[in-house]
Amino acid sequence: MIDAHIHLDQYTDIEEQINRWQEAGIIGVVAVSTDLRSSHRTLELKQRFPSFVYAAIGFHPEQPLPSEADWNEWTELVKQERPLLAAIGEVGLPYYSAEACAKLPAYQERLTEIAAIAAGPSPKCSNTRT
Repeated sequence: MIDAHIHLDQYTDIEEQINRWQEAGIIGVVAVSTDLRSSHRTLELKQRFPSFVYAAIGFHPEQPLPSEADWNEWTELVKQERPLLAAIGEVGLPYYSAEACAKLPAYQERLTEIAAIAAGPSPKCSNTRT
């Protein structure tokens, strides 16, 4: 069994927790992030527990949109650490409050950018004909 959505970076005594989970039959967790700091921590946990943690980094839609500096650092982090990533997450749209919904277009734009980053670089195409 795999836990498909856990904010592992928010746990204490992680090694002890993982040992307990493994004893109970859990073979892995998809660790999702909530912001830039959480993304870094999730990647640290992936490196520490490589066969147990499946890293998913992103910005939780309940959080304010990231600053430009955080966004730029995160996009570079995805590019640099792509081999460690199992997914991009947690991401989405903020349908949690009227205030967040008022900012929906900005969140939609950012989600579109995240989807493009998740897809990776476009393959090079050659338009040469023979």
